[in-house]
Amino acid sequence: MILEFAKDTRFDVPLEQSALEKLFYARDANARVGIACSGGADSVFLLLCTAQILGKNKKNLRVLHFNHKARDNAEKDEAFVRGLAEKLGIEFVTGRPEKSPEKMSEDVFRKMRMEFFERCSREMHLDCIAQGHHADDVAETTLMRLMRGSGLDGMCAPRAVSVHPCATFVRPLLELKKAAITAMLEKLGMGWREDETNAQTHFLRNRVRNVIIPEIEKACAGSFSNSAGRTRALLQEDSDALRKIFDDEISQANPEISGGAPLNSIKLTPILKAHASFIRRAAMLLISQNGLENKIRSGGVDAFVEKALKGKTFKSSVGGGFLHFDAQNSSISLEASPACAEFDIPLSIGKNILPRGGILRIKRITLGEAKKQAITGGDNDDSIRAYLDLSAAGTFEDGALSARTRMDGDEYAPMGSKTPKKLKKLLSAKKVPAAKRKGAIIVYNRKGEILWTPGLPPTNAYRLGSGAAAIELTFEEIDIS
Repeated sequence: MILEFAKDTRFDVPLEQSALEKLFYARDANARVGIACSGGADSVFLLLCTAQILGKNKKNLRVLHFNHKARDNAEKDEAFVRGLAEKLGIEFVTGRPEKSPEKMSEDVFRKMRMEFFERCSREMHLDCIAQGHHADDVAETTLMRLMRGSGLDGMCAPRAVSVHPCATFVRPLLELKKAAITAMLEKLGMGWREDETNAQTHFLRNRVRNVIIPEIEKACAGSFSNSAGRTRALLQEDSDALRKIFDDEISQANPEISGGAPLNSIKLTPILKAHASFIRRAAMLLISQNGLENKIRSGGVDAFVEKALKGKTFKSSVGGGFLHFDAQNSSISLEASPACAEFDIPLSIGKNILPRGGILRIKRITLGEAKKQAITGGDNDDSIRAYLDLSAAGTFEDGALSARTRMDGDEYAPMGSKTPKKLKKLLSAKKVPAAKRKGAIIVYNRKGEILWTPGLPPTNAYRLGSGAAAIELTFEEIDIS
């Protein structure tokens, strides 16, 4: 698309077609569009492009900037974006966290931004929000998704147009490389802000960008970013085709689904029942509609799909309930956990099967410095595993630790905090369903000190010390079939 950014300055910009069509629709419908702008080269160029596309309707644009308050130059970045928006005559909207996050991670920062964008979308009635993801981002995301073992839909990220419950995102720059973007900005004499942490390798994406991809580029006959972009587009073709078949079959067998109400049960057609891909999609539809997508492990879904293909009726525990496959009626249903009496039991070293379901393992381990640094740096998954200083147990023996259900008033200071916090509020902040919050499992010692709740960080009082010996606590859901 030919865009004129200044007098006698035009560029033929290869914008992604489906994202461009969405922006054209918003323009013609006189709808509002948000532009996510951090101040980096890609988001600055996106802002200039979107302003040109909307033309006289740029009054409907909103520049959305989220200040994480996590870097020395964060305030300067915000001031730069504010000044750019004012220069272009576009309304500027900024968001900030109520307080700096205790845990600095890519996932935490992304969640904060997404909550801000979704709030803006709701309150400002935005038709869509444009983001500046480019071809290099696609290459990085492809590698990161491979590391996570993502499925087909995950490997399609970032999509040119993605619809979330509270916001629609468009990414028109997916076919542009970062070098092309900066070159055009330089010709325009337009500045941008550089995130000083981009050159560091603390975050995974930075390690992929600065260390891994340069080595891959050396080994590639062509451009890895071009190859990754083509792969992403081809996978999206397959994903969209499977999604269309799935949606048609689901609607045929479940006409009530068109009403939009959350489902507790899904009937499967013969086609859906015969293929792992469709069984997985049906299970994930139920899980996501009931707010449990962040409460299960991918391995649990894999096991469920594998069993369902065998055509036998069974149940598997997931999050706050049970996923039930009924072979006779060709259906998948999500059942709430049956009410269980409160419990308070001593724990043994090794494997413990808990009354409410699930397995809790207690193990003494020896940690090397590299592993210890990874844990204290936040790389451990606090949803299923916790590491504590050996002194947390007093004497490491059967009965030194106990487990019970949560009681009103329970509180402790999680890792990184010296101030006790109500357990109920910590679980709520993690978006744990109310039914599961009520039955949360507490691990404590003979002093009555709360050490850990699966899904939350362990206590700060017994964080890993200088010694190599430590306690490893591991929690896992169990299949009750």
